[in-house]
Amino acid sequence: MADTQLGLHRQERTDLCRHGVWGLVRHPNYLGDTLVHFSFALLNMAGPFNPVVILGPVANYLFLRFVGGDKQTEASEEERYKSQDPHKYEQLRQWKREKNSFWPDLHDLVNPWALAVAGCGFIGVVIEEGFRGAYDM
Repeated sequence: MADTQLGLHRQERTDLCRHGVWGLVRHPNYLGDTLVHFSFALLNMAGPFNPVVILGPVANYLFLRFVGGDKQTEASEEERYKSQDPHKYEQLRQWKREKNSFWPDLHDLVNPWALAVAGCGFIGVVIEEGFRGAYDM
């Protein structure tokens, strides 16, 4: 979803994409990736839980947050925008003051995109429970 929104934005405009899921955080792909990895650990809790399962999602989060991911991406963006597009560089600096790179602010939880994603997750749970009920008969 984030890549599609960014691609459409780039076809129409040259400024930073700060709407849609990009209005929630500066790197929605990294947030989504981490949430998917944590969901695997949650799914594993349906059976006997092995604490080692949590190491993968934690390692992924730490890498994306502090080693690669947003740290490298933003350093590259700053360097490129500073030399090639001063307007975009100033937008990025302002955006960094306003939005977290990874986690949405609490007031962003009522953002239409956050509600849509949560709604899709809820629908997925309902469908899964429906299938489980059908197989339990």
